[in-house]
Amino acid sequence: MLPTVTSQTKDRGRFGTALSYGIAKTKMVARVSGPNSRTQLPEARVLYFYFNQQAASFDQNTITFHGFQQATSPNEFMLAKLDQVKEVRELETGSMNNYTSEFGIDEKHTRPFEIAQVAPGIFKVTPSAIAQGEYCFVYAGAAPGGYSQQKALQLRRGDGECWWRDQ
Repeated sequence: MLPTVTSQTKDRGRFGTALSYGIAKTKMVARVSGPNSRTQLPEARVLYFYFNQQAASFDQNTITFHGFQQATSPNEFMLAKLDQVKEVRELETGSMNNYTSEFGIDEKHTRPFEIAQVAPGIFKVTPSAIAQGEYCFVYAGAAPGGYSQQKALQLRRGDGECWWRDQ
């Protein structure tokens, strides 16, 4: 899997927030272009994450400008379910009203997965039973929000043949 980036950040429900005098929440969503992931899997299966241990550092500039290149293990990612909306996929990344705000990926969108270290920098990742749909691994160190872009590793769990395509 090669990473892709979120193509847009939008809000949903701002009109409802205004009509309710700020009580109803406005939701923030990050959008990924296209109706389907380029990586198709017929079922939840084992994936391997490879991390360059020599390039790992704690330089904050790496996070800011290079997405998840700073990551050293799959523990730094969340597996999130994307909502299909017309010709794009969306992930809710926050909500707000006049009284509260929440940013980050809500637990209702995340799915559990098991991690086993195979060798230094190599990890076996096994998603728990996931239903058909669009999913992505999102670097938890910089969830998309506001006016930022986020890289994500995307995949689709569906019926049929398994194939891989370049992003």
